[in-house]
Amino acid sequence: MPLESRQLFNLSLHFSDGYDELSGESSPVRPSSPDGPALTPPTRQELLAVIDPSTEYFEGEDREEDYDSEYTVPNKRKVPQTLDSKISGILDHMHMVDGRLSMHQFISGVFKSNNPSTKKSSGRFYSENSHINIMDLWWMQNGGMQDVSMVEWIMDRAAEICNQEASFLTNQASKGPYNEVAEYLHPPSSKINVDTVDKFQLKQLQSTYDQVTPNFQKLLKAFTTSSQEQDFDKRRDFGQVMITSMALNMRSMKTNYHQAINSLIFWDNRVSKRLVQMLNQLGVCSSYPFQIKAVKSLSWSATQVARKVANDPLKIKMLPYDNFNWMTHAWETSALHKSQTHDEVSALLVILPTPPGEDAHKITSIGQFKEKSRHNINPITALSDILPSNGDQVAFRKNAAIHIQNILAELFVGNSLNKKQLSIPSFNDDNAINPIKTEEYYLPTFDQEQGSTQGNMIVLEHYFQKVLAIPKKTFEDTIAAQDQRTLDLSPDTFDHLSSICTVGGLMHYEMNFISAIAGNFWGSEKNTDAVSLSTLHKLFPSRTDVNSCKINYYAWLQFLEVVLHALVLKAAMKVTSTSSLNELSSYISSNTTCLEEIATSIMRQFVTSPTRLEGLQIKKLPNDTLNGHAVLLFHNILTL
Repeated sequence: MPLESRQLFNLSLHFSDGYDELSGESSPVRPSSPDGPALTPPTRQELLAVIDPSTEYFEGEDREEDYDSEYTVPNKRKVPQTLDSKISGILDHMHMVDGRLSMHQFISGVFKSNNPSTKKSSGRFYSENSHINIMDLWWMQNGGMQDVSMVEWIMDRAAEICNQEASFLTNQASKGPYNEVAEYLHPPSSKINVDTVDKFQLKQLQSTYDQVTPNFQKLLKAFTTSSQEQDFDKRRDFGQVMITSMALNMRSMKTNYHQAINSLIFWDNRVSKRLVQMLNQLGVCSSYPFQIKAVKSLSWSATQVARKVANDPLKIKMLPYDNFNWMTHAWETSALHKSQTHDEVSALLVILPTPPGEDAHKITSIGQFKEKSRHNINPITALSDILPSNGDQVAFRKNAAIHIQNILAELFVGNSLNKKQLSIPSFNDDNAINPIKTEEYYLPTFDQEQGSTQGNMIVLEHYFQKVLAIPKKTFEDTIAAQDQRTLDLSPDTFDHLSSICTVGGLMHYEMNFISAIAGNFWGSEKNTDAVSLSTLHKLFPSRTDVNSCKINYYAWLQFLEVVLHALVLKAAMKVTSTSSLNELSSYISSNTTCLEEIATSIMRQFVTSPTRLEGLQIKKLPNDTLNGHAVLLFHNILTL
C-alpha cells in the first residue's frame, strides 16, 4: 500500500457518564499585550521531536509514565542501513571535521593512537587477524603482481625477515636465540675430528635450517618446486640445504660447516687445489688452506681413536700393512730439485671379532697351539660330511627360484608393485653365515721402506710404539700375528691354521668362491666359447677392475651379477617361448603371477648340478659343449 494512502492514526474519543460540558471550554485567552510573559523559543531537539515522533528526547525522568497506551502512536522501526551507507556517512563526517580528516590520517591515527579506547579497538583488530585479511584484500584488489609498488614493499619486508634470520647465525649470533646453533655451524679447522665427520647428515642439517631459517626455507621451496607434477630424480631438499649453506657462507666465511665436509670429500677424491679454490669462491667448499689444516686435525683425531681401541685388553688386534710407491713431480728440475720417488707404508688397525664365550688372550696365546691335537676325521664318513645333504639341495633350489623371481620382477615389473603384491617369498636359510662388519681404523702413512728385515722392524716399532702406544703386556696378550703358524712348535702345526680361522668370515668365503669361478670359467684369450668369462669380460664396460689374477671383490660381484641377469633372461625366453625381450616383457607384465612358474621351469631345465649333467650325458656330447658350459656357469653363480 502506498505511504500516502496508508492510515497513520487510529484514535477514538470516548466520554464518561459524568462528563461536564463546562470542563470542555477552552482555556482563557492569553493576553496579547507586551506585558505578558515571554515565550521561550523551542530548542533544536524539541523541534526534531515534533518532526520525528520516534525520538527519545521525551523518554527522560520528566516524561509522564501514567499515560494510557491506547492513545499512543506506536513507534516505527528504522530500515537498517547498508554497509555502503554507513561508510558514506563516516566519510561525510570525516570531510565535515575541521581540517578535513583524510583516510590515511584516520587509519594511521587508529593504530598509532595512545588513547585507551582506540588502542582497545585496534588490539581487537589485530587479535582477530583482520589485518591479514585486509592485506589479502589489498593484494587482490590491486591486481596482485600487477601492482609493482606493493610487490616491492612485500619483497623489502621479506628481505628484512631473511636478513634477521641470517644475522642470528652470523654477525649477531651472540644476541640472537640460536647462539648454540651458530657455534655448531662455525667449526674451525683445528676442531675438525672424527665425531664431526660421523655426525654429519644432510637430513639433520636440513632440520636445523628449517628451525632457524623457516621463512628463507619457505622462499627456497617455493622457488625450487614446480607446480607441474613430473618425475624428478634430484633431491630438492638436499639442494635447498646446499643453497642455504652457500648463502650463509657468502655472508660470513666462518659459517662453513657444510663447506668443511665438502672440502674433506674433495680431498678424499683427489680434487685439485685450483678447483677447490674456485669452488671456495662460489661458497661450495672451504678454502685450500682450511682443507689441509682440517685433514691434519682429522688425522690426529683418528689416531687418538685408534690408540684408545688398540689399548683395550678385551679386543683382538691385527696390523696389516703394505708399501706403495708414489712420486713428487718437479716441473723444473735442477741439481737440487727434481722428481722424487717415495717408498711409503700404509697400515690399518683391524679389530677382529672375539667368538662368544672366548677370551682374547686365550685366542692369541701361542701356548694354546701345543695343547691342540691333530684333527680326527673318520675316513668312512669324511666325504658324506662335506657333501651337501638332500635338505641343503632343497633349500638351495628354493632360494635360487626366489632369486630368479626377484631378478625378473626388477627388470620387467619395476617399482610399481612390491614383493607382497607379487607374492614373492623371502629368503630362508637355517645355516646361513652371519655377515660381520670388521672394525677398521686407518693409520697415518709412514715414509719408510719395508722390503728388508730392518725396514720391517722400523715400521712395526713406529706403529706399535709411537702411533698406537701399545704397552708391551697388551701387545703380547691381544695382538694376532700374521704368521703365527711359524711360532707353532707342536707336531700338528699343519692342521692348526689358526690365523685363517681368526679372520674367516662371509666375505672371505665369497672371495674364495669368486676366485674358483674365475679360474674355472675364464678360458683362454683364443677361446671362442660364447659363455667363457674372458669373452663376456670384453663386453663389460668397466672391465679394467675385473681380472682373474687379482680379485677385486665388488667389481667381480657386479660383473657376475650382469652375467647372471643375462642367463636368467635367456632361460626365461626359452621357457616362455618368446623370441625377444619385448615379447618377454609383455608376457610378464600381462600376468605377474607367472613369475613363480617361470622360475620353477628355469630351475628344472637349466640349473642342474655337474653330476646330473654327467648323468644325462650332456657333458659327453661331441663338438662344442656350449650349453653345458652355460648350465655350469648358471649353477655356480646362483650358488654364490
